[in-house]
Amino acid sequence: MQIIRSIQKSGQIWNIAYNQSNSNLLLIIKMSTTEILAKSFDTPDEVRTFEKGKLEIVNLGNVIIGRATLEPGWSWGKCVKPLVHTDS
Repeated sequence: MQIIRSIQKSGQIWNIAYNQSNSNLLLIIKMSTTEILAKSFDTPDEVRTFEKGKLEIVNLGNVIIGRATLEPGWSWGKCVKPLVHTDS
C-alpha cells in the first residue's frame, strides 16, 4: 500500500492510500494515538443507484465519503435531476 497524501488537522491524521494489488483507494483516519479507522469501497456501507450510474458510500466515524461511477451518456439533467428535483 502506498500513501498518496497525508493531512494533519485538529489532532487527526488523514492518509489517502493506494493499494496496487487491487487498484483500490483507501482513506485512513487516525483519530488519536489509539484509534485508527480504515474502510474500502470494496464493501461500501450504502450503494445508491440511478440511471447510468451509482454512488458508493462509506462511513468513517463522523466522516462520509462517496465514490461515483458514471456510465457513458450520464448527465445531471437527464439522470439525477428528476430524482432530486433541483437544478444543480
